[in-house]
Amino acid sequence: MAASTDQVVSKCIDGYGSAIGMPQLCGDWMANQVFWLVVTLIVIFLILSRIALPRIAEVLADRQSTITNYLAASEELKSKAEEAIEEIFENNFQGIILRSSWLIGPVGKNFLLTILNLHLKNKEIKVVNDQIGSPTSTFSLAKVCWKIIHLKEFKLIFNKNEHRILHWQDNGETNWYDLAMTISYLGKEIGLIKNNTKIIPITSSQYNTLVRRPSYSVLDCKLTKSLINYQGKYWKTTLKEVIEKIYMDSKSSYSIKSVL
Repeated sequence: MAASTDQVVSKCIDGYGSAIGMPQLCGDWMANQVFWLVVTLIVIFLILSRIALPRIAEVLADRQSTITNYLAASEELKSKAEEAIEEIFENNFQGIILRSSWLIGPVGKNFLLTILNLHLKNKEIKVVNDQIGSPTSTFSLAKVCWKIIHLKEFKLIFNKNEHRILHWQDNGETNWYDLAMTISYLGKEIGLIKNNTKIIPITSSQYNTLVRRPSYSVLDCKLTKSLINYQGKYWKTTLKEVIEKIYMDSKSSYSIKSVL
């Protein structure tokens, strides 16, 4: 009489040669699986440690060296520029240094265009919330430059070697996160932004960068305002003007992507 084919050959295989249940969980095969898993991990480790990781370390070292060289070159150029300006001033040249920061405008590389561009690509954006400054429109800065150039007291001021360095920023202060949120709100209000990208606040320590920005970048503009008799505008007002300009340019160019 033939033997029944329904009998169990082992804990893992039935009489038909098929695995019983989930073969990877069978106790009889567990030791064999663990052995080959360990062998595989060792091989992967050897490949990474001898080939991939040294190459990654080399790339990171080159990147660090390049950034360090750029920073050193930047400091050297800044020093040379300051020396050149001092030499010019010593020769009674009539001119000033006008300092600003956190510039935003419809062209070039700046925070406003970066945030608008990220709205087109990302579902979420992480922005630091512990660095304070005064966003300043390039329109405002150009207006102030024009007012300084046309000062009636221009020659008198610089003949006395006074007020060589002036500051200008739009009124008020904020942080990068609140600025990004305001850009998002105004962009949607004006019609420049269509999607609902989530903006997430983070600290400076959470933002991976080799060059640290100052925590407080607000400049004292009282002297400049007094000289040109102009008090300026609030940063949200000038920001809206810039966004409206970008929107109008995008309408004439048929696409915001062509503007950004």
